[in-house]
Amino acid sequence: MKKEVLKKQLSFKTILIILFLGSLAFATYEAHGSFEGFNAKEETTELKEVEAIYFDYGVIANSTYYNDFFRFRIPISIGHQGDYKIYDYTSINMLERDSVPAKPRLAASIVEHDLLIIQPEIIKIDIQDMIERRATAKELLAYGAKKRKLDFHGPDYNIVIRAHNLYGKALSSYTSQFSNINNPNYGDVRYKTISGLTFREFAGVQSQSTIPASVAFQLFGGKNKNITSFMADINGFALSITLFYQTEEQKEKLLVMVDGISFH
Repeated sequence: MKKEVLKKQLSFKTILIILFLGSLAFATYEAHGSFEGFNAKEETTELKEVEAIYFDYGVIANSTYYNDFFRFRIPISIGHQGDYKIYDYTSINMLERDSVPAKPRLAASIVEHDLLIIQPEIIKIDIQDMIERRATAKELLAYGAKKRKLDFHGPDYNIVIRAHNLYGKALSSYTSQFSNINNPNYGDVRYKTISGLTFREFAGVQSQSTIPASVAFQLFGGKNKNITSFMADINGFALSITLFYQTEEQKEKLLVMVDGISFH
C-alpha cells in the first residue's frame, strides 16, 4: 500500500517537472524562435554593406544646370554660357587630346572640383570670313585685341561654383584658407539665404600675388575684379559660389542667377 502511494507521488512530481520544463521550453521558443535560430543569432555577425556614394559633375539642360549630389539647380541667363565637366581628357601627344565621357567617381575621392563656370556668351569670329568679306584693318585689330584680353584675363565677369571636400572638418577650416585663392583679402563674414539655406558671405577685391605679376597684369589692360563668395557645408563639402565682376551692373546680372538657385 505504501509503495503504491509512493509511486503515485513520484508520478505526480514527475508530471509536474515535465510540465514545468515544457512550459519553459515553449516560452524560450516564443521569445527567440527555434533553438537552432537562437544559437545562429549569437554566433553569426551581420555585415552591413556600405552604400557607395558617387559625386555628380552635373549637367546643363534647357539653360539650367542640375546637380543631383548637391541637389540644386541654377538658371543660366540669356546671353551667358555655362561650362562644366563633360569629358575626361587623356593626353595623346603635345598637339592632340582624346576626350571620353567623364566617369563617375566616389565622392570620397574628390578633393576639389569646379562644378560650373558661367560667363558672358563668347561670340566666335571667323577670321576666314572676315578676310573673304574684306574686313578693315581696324576690325581685325579690334578683334585681335579683344581676343588677347579674353585669353589673358578671362571674361569681365563670371560665376565659379566650386566643391571642396572637407573630410570631416568644419567649414571654417576652408574659409580661412580662402585668402590664398586669387588673394581676395576677404573682410568680415556676413550671411545670405539662398533657397532656404544659409551661406556665409565674403567680399573682397582681387589682387596679384607679386609685384611683377601685378605690373604685367596692368600692362596687358587687366583690371582687378571685385569678389563676392557664398559658402555652405553641403554633404560634407564646402560648396562655394563665387562672383567676379568689375561693375555693379555686372554683379546684378550674376545675382539674378544666384537668387534663382533652387535646392531640393
